[in-house]
Amino acid sequence: MPTEKEFYDVVGKTRGWSFTDLKVVSDPTPFDYFEVVARLIAPTTRWLDLGCGSCSGLEALVLRSKAFVGVDRSPFMVEKAREALAPGPANFRLQVGDSLTVDLEGQFGLITARHAPFDPAAVVSLLEDGGTFLTQQVEADDKQALKDAFGRRPGWDEGERNSTRYERAFRNLGLDPEVRAYLVEEFYQTEEDLLFLLQNTPIVPDFGTIPGDHETFLRYVGENRTARGIRATSSRSLLTVYKENRR
Repeated sequence: MPTEKEFYDVVGKTRGWSFTDLKVVSDPTPFDYFEVVARLIAPTTRWLDLGCGSCSGLEALVLRSKAFVGVDRSPFMVEKAREALAPGPANFRLQVGDSLTVDLEGQFGLITARHAPFDPAAVVSLLEDGGTFLTQQVEADDKQALKDAFGRRPGWDEGERNSTRYERAFRNLGLDPEVRAYLVEEFYQTEEDLLFLLQNTPIVPDFGTIPGDHETFLRYVGENRTARGIRATSSRSLLTVYKENRR
């Protein structure tokens, strides 16, 4: 079974992590990540995005900041991000790097990490006084029925909620995170949409390579098909950390 990094390296290279054509709707959620990020950006904001991927959904927001630095460990995704931001403003910089061991000069008023791992201590050191860190994470009970149907889950998914682990780490660093979360039903419009998700994410490890996967997939689709689409669940957490101005 590949490690998390190996999986994302391979899929990022071959697929490009483009989910823009995926047709899925969900029940109402208490927050929208991109709307929250938009409220945190001002013309004076220096913004660091860890695990920036292709910067999908961030194009307009980058223009609103004073400076933007995007870091992703996949050179293929960094190239995709350059294409997405081209010709682009003069205020952005993209670089290949690991979000867990990022080494940058200076500090930032806003640091974000969407579905990407990070080191809380490094985040605190890179966050300027008065700055904000925001992360949205996929939680362990995301797509639980799908995982149960196939009887396997990613090897690096230890079952503990990411928000719990990160909240504890920030509290140990003397900060007081705010945590919000949701678990809602979502509906994939066609079998092809759900198939694309499973082929391009690590929800079900080695999907399609193990005997019986095709039959299990069809059985899941049959049991979860509704008038709104094929039912699944989405579990997300939003953790916000404010670094108080100590001057």
